[in-house]
Amino acid sequence: MIASAARWLFLCCAIFLSGTLALLWSARHQRVGDLARWRARCIDVACALAVAALLAALSAALLQAAQLTGAALADRRFFLSTRTGQVWLARIALIALTLFLLLARRAQLRSNVSTFALAMGALMSSAALALGGFSGHAAAFEPAWPAMLAQAAHLAAVGLWLGALPALAYLLHAYSSQPAAAALLQQFSQRALPLMLVIIASGVPLADLQVETIPALLGTHYGITLIWKIVFIGTVIAAAAHVRFALLPRLAAGTSQATKPARWILIELALALAVVWCATELSRTVPARHDAIVWPFSFRYSVDATWPDPKLRVRILSGLVVVGIGALFAWAGVAQRMSWQRWLPPFIVLVVAGAAIALPALQTDAYPDTYRKTTVPYQAISVAAGAQLFAQHCTNCHGAAGHGDGPQANSLPIRPLDLTEAHTALHTAGDLFWWLTHGKPPGIMAGF
Repeated sequence: MIASAARWLFLCCAIFLSGTLALLWSARHQRVGDLARWRARCIDVACALAVAALLAALSAALLQAAQLTGAALADRRFFLSTRTGQVWLARIALIALTLFLLLARRAQLRSNVSTFALAMGALMSSAALALGGFSGHAAAFEPAWPAMLAQAAHLAAVGLWLGALPALAYLLHAYSSQPAAAALLQQFSQRALPLMLVIIASGVPLADLQVETIPALLGTHYGITLIWKIVFIGTVIAAAAHVRFALLPRLAAGTSQATKPARWILIELALALAVVWCATELSRTVPARHDAIVWPFSFRYSVDATWPDPKLRVRILSGLVVVGIGALFAWAGVAQRMSWQRWLPPFIVLVVAGAAIALPALQTDAYPDTYRKTTVPYQAISVAAGAQLFAQHCTNCHGAAGHGDGPQANSLPIRPLDLTEAHTALHTAGDLFWWLTHGKPPGIMAGF
């Protein structure tokens, strides 16, 4: 828990440091009036963030070294001989250089910092963030460089976007009367859109690589944490869109105060902290593609298991037809340039109705072990061992050939199933494992 808190604190400080310095650099031409005082205070905060990031990075690195080496004191081999240790050293060095540059240039210019120092500080702090992509889960693929570059771009874009929110909220709240504040918000909003696209374009492939399947997304700790991260970042994007498309035009027209966008930016900031915490947990959690899946629902959707039933097939096709009608209705509305208020509600109603018809028909029973991956290889020795176990425990009911005609079959309330029929192949190996372990409801087949 302490290690997670240290890594979360480092990420937060590095993100806010990167975004603050980049925002100050973009406002380099605003040097008069209240914006100059805002600039000086932001530089003070940036120095404090650099100090906090430096201390957090040292703490996180030492704690990780102690965990990996098992030693009370960090082994220098962790920092010199492992990629993770080298990445931590590079991050610490970049943050230290950023702090040194800010303090040195500020001492030289007294109450200000040069544009060059701001640009270099933003670049180095962004690099410290991006270096996180060169260790951890992203570096475990083969080849590793595409995933590492995507992770680095993801982290850098997060810093440049979310990291600027505190300074921007403070500007709009404290200096809302300054026209330059609204102009800077407009400029930042235009820059935020491509950064969002970079975050999405890099994050989606990385998530797909680490999760791979829907069951892994819903049935592992990594997947659930990723879902929360997606929810939080989606809410951040929605709040940013509200500021961009609803509040900014009113602010430019003089019909709204700058304090309203400031409140929404504070909401973005709170959600951003939750996003960073989720990212910290993901970095310390076994990726879903390597973890055991515990399915949380009593059902799953399967076309293979439901399509052979004619009645279910009719329901599935009926639901698809209703959804298709809704899609045609929406297409006609867009093609004829109808107002979205006219075609969107019927489209939603038809899609929901079609899903309500088709999805229940696709449901089949599921268990916590349904998507469990077998550790037993499909080899001749495994088949021979299984045959011995089947002869010892199963032939009395299912019969020697599995046709459900064993010696005790006729005395059971429900005749055992014929294991050679096609329906057996419709169940997963995890389903079979669950039945063999816990028994088959309603209690006729015992668990083994």
